[in-house]
Amino acid sequence: MKLFTLFLLQLLCCFQVFAQTGFNTLTDKGYQELADGKSAGAKQTLEQALKVIPKDLALEPKADFFNNLGVAYYQTGDYKKGIDAYERSLDAYRKLKNDSLIAGALLNLGLAYKGIGAFKQATSAITQAARLSERYGNQQELSAAWNAIGNIQRETGNYVKALEYHRRALKIRKLIGYSKGTADSYHNIGIVYLDWKRYDKAEGYLLQALEQK
Repeated sequence: MKLFTLFLLQLLCCFQVFAQTGFNTLTDKGYQELADGKSAGAKQTLEQALKVIPKDLALEPKADFFNNLGVAYYQTGDYKKGIDAYERSLDAYRKLKNDSLIAGALLNLGLAYKGIGAFKQATSAITQAARLSERYGNQQELSAAWNAIGNIQRETGNYVKALEYHRRALKIRKLIGYSKGTADSYHNIGIVYLDWKRYDKAEGYLLQALEQK
């Protein structure tokens, strides 16, 4: 009987090691696919990893996994599944008490809410991300949050508010010397004016975006 119990324990240990190895192999592949821009492949690979995720997986790799899974869902337009994945990553990052990672997860969550047209939830999550980014001094992330809210305001026809948030983002990006972000902000301001049918203003900002790029 003792030998049989020992055999079962050894078998269980072997299964856990195999499951962990399989999970790590799949996540390594999925993360690389994301980095290579192969979103559909990453989504498929990470969904396979989800089926073998170890129950005792530590908080940080667990949070990172669900964040990357959320990115794969977001990039393939599967926003509702992305929201669920980002919520799970956010829960783990909060348990880790890492404000930087919490802010990133909130921003991702807000963008996913924006994808399904849930603008109120999107604005709430992104504003929380902005406040955290402001608190620990990540100016680039703060500008990304204001930029995202600017886009939400434009999509809902609130052009004055949209310009306010895009100009906040532009000011920060110029201050920190973030060239690509500065070009994006000029472009976004131009698009607001374009939607507003103020074509003279739109042209000026779009030309500045082109020059910056």
